[in-house]
Amino acid sequence: MDLFSKENGNVVVPLALFLVFFIFKAFAQMSEFWLTIIALLFCVLIFKVQIHKNEYKVFLLGLLIGSFIEIVLGLISRKQFWDDASLFGIPFWLPIAWAIGFVIITRVGMTIEGFKWEENK
Repeated sequence: MDLFSKENGNVVVPLALFLVFFIFKAFAQMSEFWLTIIALLFCVLIFKVQIHKNEYKVFLLGLLIGSFIEIVLGLISRKQFWDDASLFGIPFWLPIAWAIGFVIITRVGMTIEGFKWEENK
């Protein structure tokens, strides 16, 4: 199995963009607004490269679960605090990162298992 083959390019590009986003977060000292814009832009790029059947459902599930974990469970016990938290104590980009993380993890797992992708038409 070659993750870098043309057939598996739908894994490498999202992983690279996900990594670049967190490098921006760590080193660029950008505002929450710009990080959110970059996260949304990267989501569009990831889905522009290739979107698979029902993948938007995985994205929405990640958005909902990520929001629930960060907001609701954060009210019970919060170990991490954000300086730029505008969405009930978390940054706007965080649920988006959860959502695209769900998509990327699904793609990686299915690629490793040898799943044959069905494009969204």
